[in-house]
Amino acid sequence: MKVKFATTLLSLCFITLNAQTIQFQFCGKTEPVTVLANRDHAAIKLDFIKIGVRGGSQSAPFYVLGNQESVADNNNFKDKTIADNCPASSSKTDCSSCGTCTNVESTTALNIGNAIGKLVGTVKVETKSNDIYIMSTGVDNVVCYETHKISLAGKANKKLDVYYKYEGIAKDNVSQVRNISLNYRFNNDAYFTTPYFFNKNSNNVGVFEDVGSILASVPVATEDLSKKLSFSISPNPTKEKLIIHMTVFQNFNGFINILGTQGNVVYSENISFDTQLTNREININQLTTGTYILHVSDDEGRVSVLKFQKQ
Repeated sequence: MKVKFATTLLSLCFITLNAQTIQFQFCGKTEPVTVLANRDHAAIKLDFIKIGVRGGSQSAPFYVLGNQESVADNNNFKDKTIADNCPASSSKTDCSSCGTCTNVESTTALNIGNAIGKLVGTVKVETKSNDIYIMSTGVDNVVCYETHKISLAGKANKKLDVYYKYEGIAKDNVSQVRNISLNYRFNNDAYFTTPYFFNKNSNNVGVFEDVGSILASVPVATEDLSKKLSFSISPNPTKEKLIIHMTVFQNFNGFINILGTQGNVVYSENISFDTQLTNREININQLTTGTYILHVSDDEGRVSVLKFQKQ
C-alpha cells in the first residue's frame, strides 16, 4: 500500500524532520591576465570545505568537499574545465554565454556545483588536483563557485562548524586579489548580504585556513514531500534489501538517507527523482539488527520518512 505521510506517522519515527541542505558560495576577484597560458597566475583556489557538528569539523567531519579522506560522505573534484572562452561582456550571471560551460563534477560523476557571477573576457574556472581555481576574472568582476546542496539529514537543531582552506594566488607582479569570500545558506534561504564566514576586500595573497562556526542551529523542516512523492517500502522487517516503491508526481532532485533512531546517518545517496522512477532497491546487509528511518527529501528542505526493522 502506498502511504502519504501525516503528523501521526512522523511521531512514530522518534526523530524530527530535518532541514535538508546547506550550500556554499566561494567567490573572488583577480587581476586579468592577457596571456591565456598564465591565467592560473591570478587566481583564487578552494582547497577544501569540511562540515562537522560543533567542535568536530577538523577531527570528525560528516561531509568533506575537495579532500580525500575516510569520510563516508566525501566528494572530490574531477579534473575538468568548468568555464572558458567567455565573451568580452555579458549580462548573464552564469557561464551560459561562454564557449565552455559545464557543472563541477565529482570523481564519482556527481554534479557538485557550478560557476556563477560575471564570467567574461579571459576568466577561467577549472578543477584540477582536487582543487577548484577561479582565474583572471578582472578586478570588477566577482566570480563564484556555488556548491551543490549538501544533505544535513540527522542534524536538525545541531550547531555546525565549517573548516576551510583556500589560497589567493598572484604571480608576475599581479597584486590584486580582492573580495575573497565564503558564504552559506540553509535550503533555499537567501545568502547573507555580507558573506558570513569572511569577506577579504584588499589584496589577499597566500594560503588561509580556519574554522568558522554557524551560530544558528540547523532548522527543522516544516513541510513533507507528499505533493511531490508518495512511497512505501518492502519487505518490512527485512534482512538483506529494502525496496522503495514510489509514485513521483513531479521531477525533483533530492536525497535518500537511512538513519538510526538517534539521527545518525548510516546510508546516503543523491538521486534525481523523475516521474518514470517507480522503485529503488538498497542493499542493507551492512546494517546491524534494529530500527531505522528511511528519510527521503528534496533539496528545498521537504522531508518524508518511514520506519523499518532490520533483522
